[in-house]
Amino acid sequence: MSMTFGRITLPAYTKLVSRRNSSGNVDRITGWLRADTLAATKVLRTELKGHEGHFIAITDSTDSDIDGFYTVNQVQVTSEAKTNSLQNTGLFEFDAAVEFHGRYSSTEIQSMLSMVDAAEDFSTTESFWWAPAIGAQAVDAGGATPVIVDRDGADGTISVATDMTAGTNPTWSIDPSNYYDGAVELYADGDTLRTGLEIPMDTTDWYISNGLMQVRAAAYQSTSDGRIQVRFHDGTSWSDWTSIYLRWAGTNNVPSWNFISVLVNTPEQVIVRLVRDAAESPFSTTAKHELDLTLRRGGRFVSGLYKFTGSAATHALQSTEIDTATRPGGTASYVYLDTNISGNRIVYGCPKDFTLSGLEIQLDSTSQHMPFWIGAEVDEPAGSGNQDADLAEQFVGQVAETVRPSRR
Repeated sequence: MSMTFGRITLPAYTKLVSRRNSSGNVDRITGWLRADTLAATKVLRTELKGHEGHFIAITDSTDSDIDGFYTVNQVQVTSEAKTNSLQNTGLFEFDAAVEFHGRYSSTEIQSMLSMVDAAEDFSTTESFWWAPAIGAQAVDAGGATPVIVDRDGADGTISVATDMTAGTNPTWSIDPSNYYDGAVELYADGDTLRTGLEIPMDTTDWYISNGLMQVRAAAYQSTSDGRIQVRFHDGTSWSDWTSIYLRWAGTNNVPSWNFISVLVNTPEQVIVRLVRDAAESPFSTTAKHELDLTLRRGGRFVSGLYKFTGSAATHALQSTEIDTATRPGGTASYVYLDTNISGNRIVYGCPKDFTLSGLEIQLDSTSQHMPFWIGAEVDEPAGSGNQDADLAEQFVGQVAETVRPSRR
């Protein structure tokens, strides 16, 4: 017997007991956590606790009657492990109180979308966009007629609705076993999928993935130098990584990061925050660098917000490739590298007025903030919804999303 509890799979040799309420629905799952090693069991403990307060899918390999959608109200896990000397592992007792919403046949999911244009200094037409889980059925866009863009990635083909009408909150259905297909995922500590917000993380040992693209610290599993890296999946394989520098005060690369924290970690989006102090030359005040990175389900770009809390400066973004860059029309809100990376055109932009110099886009005015985005044309044909101009419109029209279940 094994159970998928949200994003994690409880091993078959984990002791599980489910309790049902008067309606016959599971409202509590208890048992012992045990993985192959004590360290892995501790990670399992943290991951189980990370689902607290979240809407999740639960499936069971031997009791399909449990399969369905739940909200995790509370998770209690013992703080100390009981040693299992025969296996050299630890045992943690856990108790999860859950609220049953419904099964595949009876549950409809609604995506609540916050459709507010991103502020910008250009006249880019926004394209509000959204993507449910891969394989979603009975999708209802509320009478709107969005343009559907199919994107092939590591998890399969995800259908992205673009040019959506403002005020749309679509409904959709998915088998509980497929709820996390195409989800945004946060990995840390050597390719370990993590849940929740309170995650022990190293600033150089993490990455975010939505199956279409990945973003990570440039010096992965080594000493960070402040850069970030991105790569893209074309449905067959991952591209090579490409690096981007954040520059402050015009000419200074942001150095290594001191801290990383998780702000949002849901299937719809992951947001991480990188922070470091500003104790390097030129140093004029006590301040810090702060970078928020956001990746959404179905997105071909990662959006960022860089903030320097010291004196306002002309911040910049610069590729590290040996290449040249083009700004379409000389006035577009983005630029692209002239040489493709693994067949993909790398694109990066900023909603504030900027000047292109070589591979650098530098703000035209001083500011403490620099919003930006980094993406790629993976399927370039006109009308594909994946061209550089399409991504620029989707950056302006990106939305915040929360989901809620309802009975049909």
